[in-house]
Amino acid sequence: MTVLCVADQDFREIADLLMRYGLELKLEPDQSDITGSFWGAPEAGIVARSVYVRADTPIHSVLHEVSHIVCMTPDRRAILN
Repeated sequence: MTVLCVADQDFREIADLLMRYGLELKLEPDQSDITGSFWGAPEAGIVARSVYVRADTPIHSVLHEVSHIVCMTPDRRAILN
């Protein structure tokens, strides 16, 4: 099975998609921890309106975390960490 990662896609296109929801995509350095990742690297992390990824973060992880934010109430989103 092939898993598409952030590095396999145009970063700007992913960032533009997230901007439609008022979110910002932030790229972490290779081999670093990912800010706000519940499962740990390479899985995406979220803090407030930022989604943190590395080049090896699976696209499905990005979309999964974004879905959490999009479905939250504004009050919950305000304290998201």
